[in-house]
Amino acid sequence: MLPILRAGFPMGHDWIFELVRLAEFRHAAESGQLPPFWAPDLYGGFGSPIFLFYPPLYLTVASVLGGWASVVAGAAAALLLFSLLGAVLTWHFLRRVANTSAARLGVIFLTLQPYFLADKLIRNANAEFAALAIVPGLLLGVTITNRKAAFWWTALSLAGIILAHNLTAMLVLPFALVIGILVHRNFSALLPIVAGIMAALALTAFFWIPALHFLPLVRSADLVTGKFDFHAQFPALRSFVWPGEFYSSGCLTLPFLLALLFAPVRDARLRRIVRVFGLASGLLLLLMLPASGFVWEHVPFLRFAQFPWRLNGPLAVLLSCGAAIAISQLSSSVKWWSVDLLCLALAAANAIPVFHAYQPLPPELRSEAAEFLTPAGIQERRLRATVYDEYLPAIAGPAVIHADSHTKVFRKWAFPVWRGETEGHEVPAENCSGLVCVQTARAGAPASLVLTKPSLRQYCETASVFSGLLLLGLVALQTARRQRSRPRLVSRYRSS
Repeated sequence: MLPILRAGFPMGHDWIFELVRLAEFRHAAESGQLPPFWAPDLYGGFGSPIFLFYPPLYLTVASVLGGWASVVAGAAAALLLFSLLGAVLTWHFLRRVANTSAARLGVIFLTLQPYFLADKLIRNANAEFAALAIVPGLLLGVTITNRKAAFWWTALSLAGIILAHNLTAMLVLPFALVIGILVHRNFSALLPIVAGIMAALALTAFFWIPALHFLPLVRSADLVTGKFDFHAQFPALRSFVWPGEFYSSGCLTLPFLLALLFAPVRDARLRRIVRVFGLASGLLLLLMLPASGFVWEHVPFLRFAQFPWRLNGPLAVLLSCGAAIAISQLSSSVKWWSVDLLCLALAAANAIPVFHAYQPLPPELRSEAAEFLTPAGIQERRLRATVYDEYLPAIAGPAVIHADSHTKVFRKWAFPVWRGETEGHEVPAENCSGLVCVQTARAGAPASLVLTKPSLRQYCETASVFSGLLLLGLVALQTARRQRSRPRLVSRYRSS
């Protein structure tokens, strides 16, 4: 956290895209879109439905934290908050399933893991960074023996990951389910995990269902072409043994993997968790090799993960937590502080290349951002929120509009978020060669556009709210039962 506290928001690969997205998210929320679904200022004011597809958690947190400050300050504050959240969840996960020593080591390994740091300091992959910070909570949900805790940790953590970065959720969910199966080896113990997954899908239905439904209406092909084509993005083998690439998992990758597979662990349950983490890590490594291209081509939606080296994110969490458990099983004759200091030194040395690559946003750019991240600035400079036109409506493009006196054409892309009004009457908004237009009953009659939330999004929001209320009702019911049973327990104690 110190680099950002000292020098500010990183000027990494995608810094301008991240700040423009955040600024547009704030502008949309301030205009009454809750949650936002349309970015009104992109493409010179023609707009984009990007927020129907882009996960909202990091943007929401950064908008709230920056509400009294600038967009840049909110973005930096959100990174600090998710850094702290990742450390706290890692500590809690390892403290519950292992011991305090493993919790200390896990926090050291994960917070100094090169890929985890690079997401924050080099790539500006803020949404992915936020999702990875929540993954330890999901691991706790699928490994803990307490069934109520397993349900709640799985449900809330997976919901957070989906809303933080849907691509990371797509990658970690199958591995988390397999880990739960292999750790418990008991069908009844899997029921709260499966129930938690279903609850998470219900809570986040307002986001992922409309995203899948409207995906054919945007230029989704841009998500898997050019630099986003996975065929050219398999990591170099040296990145697994030396942090020379920005996506490298560092030189501790192979030693940690060997520790997970072969280190002696006395407790049978812990040994099973460590070995399962080792098998999952080995599979993640195999999926990053070019030989796995067949899998990437044929598994549905996997190509939308874009970069095989993105699997270094889940790999970082598994290796960090698993290695922490394995090392914590060292002989009690070894002083705990000597082990911690040695691990801290190794992890810090492994992270040095990332810290060297970090460059903060210069002060002059931070002050200039207050001007060009305004709605007018984004429109005039035609700033972009993504590398390509992934979230541009598929029908958008240059067109010659031949409007008659009964048709009013607006400088907005046609998408099912508009309705028209003319002379006090609501009329359909139509597509006129990619732009939205309104037909009037009489020539020259005034007409206007009204931005409306898609009906599917409204229905899914209702379903998500209803699911949340059901879960709150479940909590209230459990609390009431505990309170009713407490007096009987006290009276029995007194009589005995």
